[in-house]
Amino acid sequence: MSNEYPPNPNDVQQNPYQAPPQQQYGGMPPYPPYMQPPLQGLGGWLACFQVYMYYVLIALIFTIPSYIFLIWMYKNPGQFDAVVPGMTNSVFSVYGNNFMLVMIMGIVFSIISFLWMITNLVFFYKRKKFLPRVMIAYCLFQIAVGVVTMLLIPKIGIFPTIGNIFSIATLVAWIFYFMRSVRVKNTFVR
Repeated sequence: MSNEYPPNPNDVQQNPYQAPPQQQYGGMPPYPPYMQPPLQGLGGWLACFQVYMYYVLIALIFTIPSYIFLIWMYKNPGQFDAVVPGMTNSVFSVYGNNFMLVMIMGIVFSIISFLWMITNLVFFYKRKKFLPRVMIAYCLFQIAVGVVTMLLIPKIGIFPTIGNIFSIATLVAWIFYFMRSVRVKNTFVR
């Protein structure tokens, strides 16, 4: 006796991921259920991550000019005090003595993040194998920026701090997703 299976009588190549033919009665596939195709492609949570990447790009496009405007506002307080008295003092008092440091770091980190995210999008759509590691590094970079921001601005208040904590928790979740996801492993293979 041989352990070889008999040849296919019709010489038809069968797709292992194709559902078996329906039984004549009942219309349900036979037990056990047919094989599911492997998770791959840019669907599932990767679709949500694409939305996140575009959101970050759009936010950074508006963030960089706002930092520049705040620096200009800091250098020319008289123009704004005439329109809204006391506004510049209340805005800049939040930052304390670290205002220029925070603004310059904000501009530098925003430019780095913008360029890095554009690079990530290119690698994402080319489905490069090293993208999960690059995305994990990007998330760690963003976590470090969030922590440094919270440490440099002590008078920021509770609500922005909760926002930063939520942002850090989201980034940690993406890190675990890129480390453990079957879809990520099956999609980024080039």
